[in-house]
Amino acid sequence: MNRSTFRLMPYINRAKTRADGTTAILLRIAIDGKKTVMTTDFSCRPELWDAKQGKIISPTKDANAFREFIKKAEQTYQMLLNEQGVVSAELLKSHLNGTIHPIGTLMEMAAEELERVKVKSACTTSNGSIKLAKFKNKCLKEYLMSIGREDMFLADVTLQFGKDYHIYLRQKKHLCPATANDCLAWLSRLVFLAVDKEILRSNPLEDIEYEKVKRNVEIRYLTREQVKMLLAHPLQQRQMELARHMLLFTVFTGLAYVDLTRLRPEHIQTDAKGRRFIRDSRHAFRFISHCVSYDTLFI
Repeated sequence: MNRSTFRLMPYINRAKTRADGTTAILLRIAIDGKKTVMTTDFSCRPELWDAKQGKIISPTKDANAFREFIKKAEQTYQMLLNEQGVVSAELLKSHLNGTIHPIGTLMEMAAEELERVKVKSACTTSNGSIKLAKFKNKCLKEYLMSIGREDMFLADVTLQFGKDYHIYLRQKKHLCPATANDCLAWLSRLVFLAVDKEILRSNPLEDIEYEKVKRNVEIRYLTREQVKMLLAHPLQQRQMELARHMLLFTVFTGLAYVDLTRLRPEHIQTDAKGRRFIRDSRHAFRFISHCVSYDTLFI
């Protein structure tokens, strides 16, 4: 594992002095080429600041306290490095400020991602995405429990962990290849988010192999002759007749079954020429306006 390049650079802004003649001491944190700046609770007079060594010159309580603060920052960095294997500038800053509890475990990242999916699902008035995300996360939690863990550090996720999880999904959960791939992709996404947030340096699951899935590319449709047979075939039961009308309605209008179940009288409108049409938002394409011709046979 490559060591991070770490540097603390205290400095002051001589152009911004207070009424008492002092100026605030700032701390620039640089790790692996990425930098962030934080304010400290310390200040000094510009003439008492050693810019080269980044310290207060005069032997005062503030000078000693500031040295202890820098020492604490270095120790905090080392602690995070030992615990998580990688430290970002923002992560160290949040620890020193004590204002943010950084995400460090797999389930913490999952909880944040589930909340994001929940908000997005609310915006699209569809709960399919959040249900699927909850299922995939449930599988991950069950796997962790099966190996005697409730959670784990993101830094502990390895390629072998991903491979073992995939085996669990196929052999223990008996999921089909496509569903197992989706669950594995959820795990990989959580780790990728950790990389994006600079919690991890790289995604160990980036090269994991997904199982090949055989897709049924056959397109099934009714021919003109089959539609004619459906129209002419006698049906005795009223429920069967209603089912035929519904099927033919979808054939002639192009509506999906899910859109048919949502169809209401107010969706049927009449234009200036007296022609009736359906205006509604498709369930599968919520933001696309959908208009289809309407056959008067079923009115």
